[in-house]
Amino acid sequence: MASRIPEPVIDIRNLGRPLVLTLLVVVFGTGAYQSMLTLFGLIAKVSADQDLGYGLAAPGALGLLYGIPAIGIVLGGTLAGVLSTRVGPAVALAGGVAIGAVGTIGMFLGDSVLPLAVICSFLLSLTAGTLVTSGFNMAATLAPPERQGVLSSMVMVMVATGAVILKFVGSAVLKSTHTVADGETVNSALGVHSYIAMATGAFIAAAVVVVILLRTHRRTGGGEDRISGLRAGGDDYVTKPFNLEELVLRIRAILRRVSGRQSDGRLVVGDLELDPDSHQVTRDGQPVRLSPTEFSLLRVLMENAGQVLSKSQLLELVRQYDFGGDDSIVASYISYLRRKVDVGEPELIHTVRGTGYVLRRPPR
Repeated sequence: MASRIPEPVIDIRNLGRPLVLTLLVVVFGTGAYQSMLTLFGLIAKVSADQDLGYGLAAPGALGLLYGIPAIGIVLGGTLAGVLSTRVGPAVALAGGVAIGAVGTIGMFLGDSVLPLAVICSFLLSLTAGTLVTSGFNMAATLAPPERQGVLSSMVMVMVATGAVILKFVGSAVLKSTHTVADGETVNSALGVHSYIAMATGAFIAAAVVVVILLRTHRRTGGGEDRISGLRAGGDDYVTKPFNLEELVLRIRAILRRVSGRQSDGRLVVGDLELDPDSHQVTRDGQPVRLSPTEFSLLRVLMENAGQVLSKSQLLELVRQYDFGGDDSIVASYISYLRRKVDVGEPELIHTVRGTGYVLRRPPR
């Protein structure tokens, strides 16, 4: 029985700088959001009449503060998906951080004003949806297909890690600043504001990281991946996310290079040129006179330059009455072409014995 090579559940090797920065943004941003959710639950139980300097207790307050995020997360995820296809997931990630920072700073006033707290809760939920979705999109953008599942799992691990860290720190902040009111130990206004300041600091840290990420992304522009792809033998390379129209134009350009077709429709292989519109052929600048069948046969060979075509394939592609379905006549027309086209060096039309014919580009 063949021994199975153990594989890590989460492979943290060779993550690359952009992905590491993305994961840091997710840790700070989603951690700050989760910690603020905890704070909403605490201050929603305190009435402003207790004169603690904060308090949101009111009928339905807790339901609003916890219900709004469900809508915001869905909307934030949707917006992040749209933005990622238009401007890239890194920019969507930056937008999520900015929204979260605004929502958190607003809670310095919103801790005692329910309408403002609800707005801040909605902004923070937008952030959560945006950061998680953008994190997944960045993982899909930066990772090869075989590692995307693992890296998506890492995004979720970072979400949980951020929540644990920020909640732990926030709890320590509140515990160290509690006060006594009416004989009971309660959270002080200083503690609540320090808690909000901690979450704000996390968003500021996320903002710093996302700025570095954007600069790195713009500077490299996927350059390392592009270089690796070209070194591996690719004719061209585009990085995700890409513009669909640009991709189509790049594919057409490659097809023109492969077939020898120019932007004006001419076919060019070495010093041999064929203009399908004017039905003119030149070799090294000298005109070559061909019959209609010879012209059609040469056109097929040039459109498939470098590809060996059998006699039956040439019959099917040329479809000339002159052939009459007899593939033996193909050899005769190839011979006619050679006498007119391959009058000099290098020879372009070659016979592949037992297979067919090919028009090969001359060595550079």
